[in-house]
Amino acid sequence: FLAPMRVGDRLSLTDRVEAISPLKRTAVGVGYFVTTRAVCRNQDGLELATNTNVIYRYEAAEGGEGAGDGNAKPAAQAGASEAPEGTERLEEIVMPASMTRIVLGVAATRDFFRGHHDTDYARGQGTRDAYFNTMFLQGLVDRAGQAWAGDDAWLTRRQLRMLQPACRGDTLRTDGWVRERREQDGRRLADLRIDVRSEVGLTTTTQLTFDLDGWAG
Repeated sequence: FLAPMRVGDRLSLTDRVEAISPLKRTAVGVGYFVTTRAVCRNQDGLELATNTNVIYRYEAAEGGEGAGDGNAKPAAQAGASEAPEGTERLEEIVMPASMTRIVLGVAATRDFFRGHHDTDYARGQGTRDAYFNTMFLQGLVDRAGQAWAGDDAWLTRRQLRMLQPACRGDTLRTDGWVRERREQDGRRLADLRIDVRSEVGLTTTTQLTFDLDGWAG
């Protein structure tokens, strides 16, 4: 995140394919890893934010499981938090995954990939049901981090990795903690780790960096 998006700005987004892997065979099926890079600009051409995404598009293997925009690593199992003992914890957010909420996320982000709103299509991919898209999960962890950092803090960086889909009927719970407080170039920074879990285990793991002094521009 490079600069604020302000009321009255006119935003544009360009998204380009940076790379496509050779054909891969994984536990969930046969397909390609596709790397894309999106850039958001305002009316003056100023870059406000960039996003690099790696997606696995595949034909589901017999008995395979996974989401069409997830990665092909084996799903992590449910378990205790990885937070070291005595770590400063973030307040938990609980989010039931209803079909209404999933479809509202589709409408808000204009991500009409069928796995995010069509149960039969999602199950045809080997997934349990329709599932949240990446941008919903980004918003969920950002909300958890911003609630801790405060309204004036500036989110400078986010890394997100999906391990298994968050599907209709699941209840998502954030599990966050402060990894490190540090100073850089006279700025107070905080590195957070926020996981998202459901009844089936760890679905998403993220690392966020906040500038506690606000935007430095």
